[in-house]
Amino acid sequence: MSILCFNCRGLGEPQAVANLCGILRRLSPNVVFLSDTKRSKLEMEGILHQLGDYVGAFVNARGRSGGLTLLREQTVDLQVLSCSSNHIDATVRWEGKNDT
Repeated sequence: MSILCFNCRGLGEPQAVANLCGILRRLSPNVVFLSDTKRSKLEMEGILHQLGDYVGAFVNARGRSGGLTLLREQTVDLQVLSCSSNHIDATVRWEGKNDT
């Protein structure tokens, strides 16, 4: 299983979203945590379809700061336990072909 954690420093520019898409295509992480998206849940849901085959949990930004996103592939069993503007607490269980 691979996990990518990335401080976006904002996803307001189309080039930032395109760069993130490129990173996700190259690395193909199973789970992605994005901090400082500076986007609302609604905005991140709109961006989600550009990022590939992920489903997600989102925490709204407050004004022009914050914003958290936790994405997972369909094959990953992820359950969000709690969240706030400062965290997303989740359990992850993954049963893939190459468990190591």
